[in-house]
Amino acid sequence: MSYTFEGITTETVNCDSEFPRYLVIWSIDVKHCHNAKEAAEYALKVQRDPESIATVFRVRDFGTGGVVQVDLGEDHSSPGLGAPTNGTRTTHSS
Repeated sequence: MSYTFEGITTETVNCDSEFPRYLVIWSIDVKHCHNAKEAAEYALKVQRDPESIATVFRVRDFGTGGVVQVDLGEDHSSPGLGAPTNGTRTTHSS
């Protein structure tokens, strides 16, 4: 099954059904690349850079339809992949 969110169509990833489903989007405006692959490689390099400030994600909760913006860079003491406790801000709901 596929879903479209903010103009991006994605396929469902099989996950354990006891957990809620989320669509997580990170975007970057890339300039000065010659093709799509080069742009994607640059974006991946930015994401993997430990000093990167590219820490803002838009997250859609498929259960509620709500969308939040999560900035993981706002709280460097957060416990990794756990539920965000700081840096979460609702931007709009569908």
